[in-house]
Amino acid sequence: MTRTMRREVVMDYIFYADIFWLQNSLMNGIILLIAEGIRKVPYRKCAVRVFLVSGIGSLAEIGLLLWIRNYRLFLWISYLAVLPVLVFLTFGRTRPKEFFQNSLLCCGIALLLGGTVPAAENLTGFRRLSLLVGLLFCLFAGAFFRFVYRIVCEQKRLFAVELKNGGYRVRCEGLMDSGNLLREPEKHLPVHIVSPDVMERLHVGENSRMGAVLFHSLGKSDGILELYRIDGISVIGPKTEKQSQPAVIAKAQEGLLRNRRYQMILNEGIMEDR
Repeated sequence: MTRTMRREVVMDYIFYADIFWLQNSLMNGIILLIAEGIRKVPYRKCAVRVFLVSGIGSLAEIGLLLWIRNYRLFLWISYLAVLPVLVFLTFGRTRPKEFFQNSLLCCGIALLLGGTVPAAENLTGFRRLSLLVGLLFCLFAGAFFRFVYRIVCEQKRLFAVELKNGGYRVRCEGLMDSGNLLREPEKHLPVHIVSPDVMERLHVGENSRMGAVLFHSLGKSDGILELYRIDGISVIGPKTEKQSQPAVIAKAQEGLLRNRRYQMILNEGIMEDR
């Protein structure tokens, strides 16, 4: 007769809430920043907003883990419940389809990071917190260099512009935009988009109206721009000056040129027209 002895091993784990909160806040922030980058959302009030949302989400995850006490179940609920809430708070109110796409994208990024970060931890010997901080630094460094590059490129496309209408002359800065392909339907004159303030200073009236043109911009639905004829536009560059007489302008939509260095979006066609 044999007797089988069974020995139960009980292991105690110490839960460091502060380390858990910091790691999860960084992870949530990295996920949301990468998602915003993929979805072409500008890093607006980004850093502060994203990490405020991430910190709140990490606090919720601490409470969830302490309440459930089952790590696998915690991960499922975190992916299916907490992460979509963070997506809503970060991206704001969007259409259901877009919200679903953003949530799915964030889940995919979370799964990808959940596999690569531990693998990098085992491969390099660095702690997870150090790897997350390093990844976050790379994200912000990349965003900073893209911002500087965009400013440098934008500076090269800025021109001094003088607009003439009747006895009025207005000087401002214009951005030469290759994406502005708008043309007046009859004579195919290039259309330049100007701010409401410039329109007001030029005293453009209803008698100058000459129809409308359809436009489409990335991320926005189609719309209609009303066209106005003015006496002329002079575009002054470092080595050249181009004039268009008469010229066609359209009033910019509300907020399009707000807080910009330039007050109008030039059509590259003006550089081709003689």
